[in-house]
Amino acid sequence: MTDESKELLLAISGMFQSLDKKIDSVEENLNQKITSLDKKIDSVENNLNQKITSLDEKIDSMEENLNQKISSLDKKIDSVENNLNQKITSLDKKTDSVEYNVLEEIDTVQEKTNHHFDRIEKRLDQIEKELSVSKLQNDTLSLLIQRTDKIQDEIDILKKKVS
Repeated sequence: MTDESKELLLAISGMFQSLDKKIDSVEENLNQKITSLDKKIDSVENNLNQKITSLDEKIDSMEENLNQKISSLDKKIDSVENNLNQKITSLDKKTDSVEYNVLEEIDTVQEKTNHHFDRIEKRLDQIEKELSVSKLQNDTLSLLIQRTDKIQDEIDILKKKVS
């Protein structure tokens, strides 16, 4: 092995030692940072766990409060429903009464209307008879007028012949 090779090997060996020191330094720095990050993560995790616990307690309290309010609303709704059912029953009775009165009045009006239509029908029958008689009279008059016209024409013809 030559001197140059030895020197080259020594230089390379020195470089490796220098790199080893740098790697060790970087590794130690990374380990410190990882340890610091682990502590921060633990701290954040503890803080989050405390906040989650606090939120759970608040949610439980709110849920209990909501359940109480729902129960109260259910009671109010039941009360209103009972009240409405009573009013509906009362309205049904009133409606039945009004319906009966309206039907009674409709019957009365229908009877009056039927009577009125009967009278109108009789009057129409009478008018039809009078109309029929009037047509017959009219036809008779028309025939008489035609005959009179014919006779007048014959008289006129005779007058001309006589003159």
